[in-house]
Amino acid sequence: YLICSDTSAHNKQFAANRMAPMALNFSKMRNSLRASVSLIALAVMMQLPRTPFGQDAACYEALRETVNEELTDSSCGTKELKLLQVTAVKTAEEGKEPWLVLPKPTTKDIEDRNTDSNCNHYTDTQTQYCPRYKSLLRPSDAPLITFYVYRAQNSDDYGPSNTNVGSLGGVLWYLHNEIVPYCSSGSHRKFGITRILRYKITMRATVRMQLKNMSFGDRTAYDSGKNTGGWYGPGTQQQAYENYGYVVGCNILGDGPFPLCPSKAGTLEGFCPISYGPDAAWYSLPGACPSKDHKSETPLCKIQQPGGYCEGVPSGKGNCTWTYEKAGEIDIDELSGITPRFKSHEEFCQQDCLEYDKFRTHKGRCGIDFWDDYKNASRSKWRMQTLDDAFKRKYPNMSSDAEMPPPKCNFDKEQFFSFPNVWDW
Repeated sequence: YLICSDTSAHNKQFAANRMAPMALNFSKMRNSLRASVSLIALAVMMQLPRTPFGQDAACYEALRETVNEELTDSSCGTKELKLLQVTAVKTAEEGKEPWLVLPKPTTKDIEDRNTDSNCNHYTDTQTQYCPRYKSLLRPSDAPLITFYVYRAQNSDDYGPSNTNVGSLGGVLWYLHNEIVPYCSSGSHRKFGITRILRYKITMRATVRMQLKNMSFGDRTAYDSGKNTGGWYGPGTQQQAYENYGYVVGCNILGDGPFPLCPSKAGTLEGFCPISYGPDAAWYSLPGACPSKDHKSETPLCKIQQPGGYCEGVPSGKGNCTWTYEKAGEIDIDELSGITPRFKSHEEFCQQDCLEYDKFRTHKGRCGIDFWDDYKNASRSKWRMQTLDDAFKRKYPNMSSDAEMPPPKCNFDKEQFFSFPNVWDW
């Protein structure tokens, strides 16, 4: 994957010929578990029936031949390797595509292409942003969109860049399905979540997003600030950033990629249908260096991958698509009624209480009923109104969510992923 998708490897065939044997030499390190796993993972990848997001087939074919020569090596268990290969192929055949084949560039794409590979001309001189397309350095005339988003968070304080946030219904669904059913370590909610943060987001689409008649891109997931993919893998999302700029992503809950209804996960976990309304959404807010987690990001990465956050009014350039203002927070213990009934959440958990028993009774314990009736749409609407009212009482001079509703999530999967494969140039 790294060999054939590395943006700096202009001659991918050369990269394959030179680097593949080096990678496979790990197999000679008999005492290294990581080495054995690396070889197996590479071999499994070679058996997948699709070329990852339109990469050079010759590069992968060179790797495949080298890997196949190594399959008889005594450090690999042939039976176990074959099982992994079959599993990988089956996964792809079931439609769980880890990547996407992209089309060739159009005439307009070619005309817009940044041909200055050294970034001496088509560059934002203030930020050193050097996009693939010249139009991403121009402000767009797309309308400004302002709305509230919400994030469930622990006591740590950090901004929303490279995180996922949700609409009012989106954050409540997340809490309901993944957080409040647990008392982790007998003292706190999952991930230590204690509060709901509210941000006022202002965003503007880029010129290339306007060509698709969309304001929002693919909603990607983040793990400690690292983009782990959306509908497809993180490599495809990096291509999307190259094509459209660092745009805000969205997805309607139930429409996928997660949560998806109907789905096996929805049946297993019981979260379908989504009861928080047809507009409950999640968003992704791309910041600097989304390809790495917070511990691994570097100053160079932040320059090369500037993200879409910017101060002031977003211009719609590829590196200035959104900004935010803090707009308050609500303590979840107060919202659900745990306090003042209990001194702390730890005391609540230690008395074998639970905000919501997702797997047995589908109700709360110890007199807590805020999260009862998970699939009741009227009850979920009441929860949304209760949260909005709580913010209004605490911050009376700010608009309520009802007074500043979110825009329609107009992401179109087919249209969005019809962008050209930038690594073909």
